[in-house]
Amino acid sequence: MNEVLQIGSVTYRKVKHGVFEVPLDGLDSLRFTDIPYYSTVEVTGFGPDTPEQEYHLSFDATHAGGPHNEEFMLYIHVHFHEPGDWSQPDAVRAVMRRRQHIRRFFRGIATQLGLSDGPDITPAFAGNSVLLGDVLFSRTFTRFDNPILADYAKAFSDHFNAFLVAKNPHLFICHASEDTEFVQQLCSFLDSQEVSLWYDRREIKVGDSVVHRISAGLESASHLVVVLSPVAVTKPWVRRELSSAVMRQIQTASVVVLPILAEACEIPAILADIRYANASTDRMRGFQELLDAL
Repeated sequence: MNEVLQIGSVTYRKVKHGVFEVPLDGLDSLRFTDIPYYSTVEVTGFGPDTPEQEYHLSFDATHAGGPHNEEFMLYIHVHFHEPGDWSQPDAVRAVMRRRQHIRRFFRGIATQLGLSDGPDITPAFAGNSVLLGDVLFSRTFTRFDNPILADYAKAFSDHFNAFLVAKNPHLFICHASEDTEFVQQLCSFLDSQEVSLWYDRREIKVGDSVVHRISAGLESASHLVVVLSPVAVTKPWVRRELSSAVMRQIQTASVVVLPILAEACEIPAILADIRYANASTDRMRGFQELLDAL
């Protein structure tokens, strides 16, 4: 096997069995067919790589087989760590939420590049209180579709950098009690998609301070979901929560307001320039629109 990979004027040698390490900015116009048989190029340089980094991106391009049975495989992994004990249901749920969040965020670029996702890899343990998770995107090529690897690596790198500054979604559901049936269906849908949410009927227990619990829920939210209906838009407390969240969005970018139309009604002026998800005629379609906005 060839132990040397030449990219332009730079010569790379294998750092371990079958593997070349190449920095992202050194890929140049490298294609699969430029990689020696039975060898892998591991691309480095995707943002900070420190023990404290919550997420890590890896990109592997492999030229498998010999001259008569070639196969080219691309594997892109988004790794993450999640505090918790795997034996606890809450920790399992947290890992599932992370995976779904990653898939939603990268779905567009993965589809554009023809990548499929999965299968899931069972989280590994790192100490007694940390789980290591992983989401895989992959594609198999032939010699006839022989892309420039940098096109794939840089597209994922750009999305990964945007992902690192995006919040894990935690939704606060703002609604009128008269819309409870709609809200419960919405929450069930979000639960099925492993979206973290705050819903008053779940979070406020007997003896709790309602004001305190709502305030804490709003402070921890990344998104405020405002359920719009003829009744909801007349509620003064709905308007107060909405006004507070919009001001936070304008001043600190710490929360995103996502309106969803449960029934046709007059849209509050404060939301006039914010596009809403329309669930008034097709609930599931409206729910999906809301999900896509995350």
